[in-house]
Amino acid sequence: MKKISLLALCAAFLFITACSKKAKKEGNNTEENTENTDNKGGGEKDNKKSGSTAVCVYDKMSILTKPSRKEGKWVTSLALGEKVTYLGDEQKDESGKYSFVKVRTSGNQEGYVDARIVIPNAEVACITDKTPIYSRPELTTISQNTFEPFDIIAIVGTQGDWTEIVGKRRKGAWIDKGWIKSKSISKDEKDIATAVYCVRALSQNTAEKTLAELKKIQQNNDLKGSIFDDDINEMINKLSGNDSENYRKSINIQEGELE
Repeated sequence: MKKISLLALCAAFLFITACSKKAKKEGNNTEENTENTDNKGGGEKDNKKSGSTAVCVYDKMSILTKPSRKEGKWVTSLALGEKVTYLGDEQKDESGKYSFVKVRTSGNQEGYVDARIVIPNAEVACITDKTPIYSRPELTTISQNTFEPFDIIAIVGTQGDWTEIVGKRRKGAWIDKGWIKSKSISKDEKDIATAVYCVRALSQNTAEKTLAELKKIQQNNDLKGSIFDDDINEMINKLSGNDSENYRKSINIQEGELE
């Protein structure tokens, strides 16, 4: 009788052990399947991969020590078109209204910046000719808005002779997204830098100030030979004429304010 009881006890122990191993194996398989599912797809999640290059599409935007306009201390400012390393860590501020992301500059300064003006996994470029914005890479989807020379954009994709972009238009109040024809852009570093300085010059509130800033660009040897040389010379000539203030108003750039 004791022998039968001992055999039954051993059988029960072996059965419980086998079930435990099976459950553990199934659990591991479930975790592996979950990991594989998370790694599939791409899209926006891949687009915001930490360590990718991001482009700033708004001039003189502050980097802060914390994701908060109230509590964050100023670290430095980002220039329009500046490239940074995207570090992720997206967080809402104390109001829950605004999102901030962490970035690192080429000077190894780190901090948080408004997520709306830093475009991850992008390439910087400038507009060289007036070009319409399309909703999709189809000629039938043209919008009422256009980019103009000197506008800075972030390139986020291409399709044939189309380029998907994000950027602020000269006459726009805020950031635009859409598609444009690739022939209207330049990725040349000198062209981009010249365009950024021209945007600042055209943002001045008097003809005299605008003229002075344009002359600085004209006299900068590092910027000579850009695609915008003729445009700058033309603006300087017109701003030196009798109708300079009216001309300045026609080319003036108004920066939209972040709310």
